[in-house]
Amino acid sequence: MSRGFIPMNTKVKKCAVGRCLLEEAFEDQRVKDDNHVHTIIGLDQLLKPEYRGHSRDFWGDLQELHDKNYYWNNGLTQVGKECVDYIKSKYE
Repeated sequence: MSRGFIPMNTKVKKCAVGRCLLEEAFEDQRVKDDNHVHTIIGLDQLLKPEYRGHSRDFWGDLQELHDKNYYWNNGLTQVGKECVDYIKSKYE
């Protein structure tokens, strides 16, 4: 899976990763200055406690699933379901 940029700024709090961030993370300069999950230093500490402990690759895969229209059509498409299964098996 490719890893796209993540719109994690104060204007777009609804991205997949953004939904898992602490509210105060949106004021953190690391999030304001960078919008790619693989380059934000200390990402784990910016996440709500229940979402911590996953790799950057996991967050990239999750964001990719969230962003690509072909995974969604009033719910997950068949391709989207296959992507979910892939992500689940990759990170079990």
